[in-house]
Amino acid sequence: MDITEGVDFNSMQFVWPIIILFVSMFITAGIARLIFGMLPKSILNFLVTAAALLGAYIWAIPMEMGFYEFFR
Repeated sequence: MDITEGVDFNSMQFVWPIIILFVSMFITAGIARLIFGMLPKSILNFLVTAAALLGAYIWAIPMEMGFYEFFR
């Protein structure tokens, strides 16, 4: 029994959305770091983390990767 039957490991179909996820998270975190750079480090880290999560959310909507679709 071959559990990898029908799985194409040479396909870039899975890699590009992950690359776009990282790019969108880094862009939103970078913008937040530029805007809130003058704040103390603890507050800045909190806001940059929130911005990175916002970037993941921005990525998830066009990719239609809601909770139901992701675990379907």
